[in-house]
Amino acid sequence: MRDGMAETVAEAEAQTLVLPKFEDWREFALLLDGYMVAEELGLSFHE
Repeated sequence: MRDGMAETVAEAEAQTLVLPKFEDWREFALLLDGYMVAEELGLSFHE
């Protein structure tokens, strides 16, 4: 593992995911445009 980034599948599977506190997520979410992200993922929520 280099700089905390997994280089193999085994290293990636061995990592532990730590989610930030809810307050931190809310601040991050305000920076995103959900419609743009959905469009990039191939989803359409526009009617």
